[in-house]
Amino acid sequence: MEEELLKQLRAIKSQRELEIYISENEKNPKVLDEHFVVDIEYLGEIDLENEENLKKVFKIIEQDVNKTGEIIFVEKYYTEDFELIGGNNQSDKYNYIILSIEYNDNEKLFEDLNSLPDKGISLKELEEKQLKEIAKAIGISEEEIDSMSEMDLAQKIEEKEESKGTEEKEEEEKEINQEEVKQISNQKQEINLNTKVDDKKTLGQALDLDTS
Repeated sequence: MEEELLKQLRAIKSQRELEIYISENEKNPKVLDEHFVVDIEYLGEIDLENEENLKKVFKIIEQDVNKTGEIIFVEKYYTEDFELIGGNNQSDKYNYIILSIEYNDNEKLFEDLNSLPDKGISLKELEEKQLKEIAKAIGISEEEIDSMSEMDLAQKIEEKEESKGTEEKEEEEKEINQEEVKQISNQKQEINLNTKVDDKKTLGQALDLDTS
């Protein structure tokens, strides 16, 4: 569930970042460093068109620049289908969600959106959690992971997996060897040295073993 949500959050982030790049690159490439996605949160599900058709809702938090050059923060609300349904400009005095033009007259949607939790499941927090788990698994610090390239990190994880596989293989071989020793011991116990191999000698005597 968490892994699936993480993939969905990343996909929506990538899609929105591409939109920002295309839009700003055409209008004003200089603001690309100042207009970007800060985080994405999963807020829950709502019935978008009163048809019992629940849609997941995601809040995209963006840093942007207004006309006077000031840094502002904007919240945009998207469905899982990447449909923009509302927004909230954090720089103005109205702290509530305004619906997109298509849903402007949908009072129920307005109420549902504004009743969603202020804080949802954050992409940034999920990625930080995943980073800690990876760092713990491969035995290095989170700072080291941050400084590594994706290729180096992938190689480190692969080396850890190979090392783990070798340890498991050695343990399996050890178990097999112990089982073989046990089987040989059982076979020895099953051999009756008093069994006669001819009219004069027993098996123990033929092997020059004392059976007395």
